[in-house]
Amino acid sequence: MPPDEEVEQTKEDYSEWSKGAIWADPGIHIAVVTAANDVVTALRALSAKIKDGLHATAGQSGEDQMHMFDHHIHKEKELTSIRIELFHLLTAISSEGLINRFCYFELPNEVSETLEKLQPTEKLLVAATFLGQSNIKSSHVYGSLKYLVGWRNLYAHGHNPGRSARSLHKNHAVFPDPEEISTLEDELSSLRKAAGCYRNVTAWLKETGTSMMTKISSFDNEAARIIEMIEGFSVTRKWLSPDSRGVRFQFFELHVDLEKLSRLGN
Repeated sequence: MPPDEEVEQTKEDYSEWSKGAIWADPGIHIAVVTAANDVVTALRALSAKIKDGLHATAGQSGEDQMHMFDHHIHKEKELTSIRIELFHLLTAISSEGLINRFCYFELPNEVSETLEKLQPTEKLLVAATFLGQSNIKSSHVYGSLKYLVGWRNLYAHGHNPGRSARSLHKNHAVFPDPEEISTLEDELSSLRKAAGCYRNVTAWLKETGTSMMTKISSFDNEAARIIEMIEGFSVTRKWLSPDSRGVRFQFFELHVDLEKLSRLGN
């Protein structure tokens, strides 16, 4: 390398490190990966329990079978729901942490320091506008970040993110409208949405950032792997045998793509 190019390269390296060689955070981004692996473990356990529950209640019919089946899978179903909620929460927190890091390394200090008290979506809007992306509000990354932050805010204030927050009754009533009761299909869908939104945020940060520190810590690869893992699961809506009144009860079978999960190390 010619001497003048070497000097310029040294200046670039120094400018990266002079803003802080180490970015200290609580490790939320790594916790997202751990939470995703925990979700996969919980889903696999639930899938096995559903199959076992169908076998264990095969001699029953109608409402009796439904009650026995629900009781049989209750523990694994609740654990899966909790794992999915935790994944949602951590992706939202991680997204804000990554936005903070992006602002610090990509913007002048006098700009980044003034953003600290803003909402993550507002930080993104200011940062993108400063970098020349004036149409950021209509982008996938803005919508994705808005969804994750909105979910986190509802959850942090004691609300149920998956239900209407227009009133306490609609959000917390013990006997909600049947259409508002979350199913396994709904939960898997919300899990996919959270993972997809997280990927949109990390991908934008990696593509837009010019700083070495921004690019190597975008967590884009991890987010992509998480989506692949989740795509290893699917649900099928099925019906139990009708009872004496001809009433049939619905349940969901959870399918696992073992080959895909094995390839991804799960």
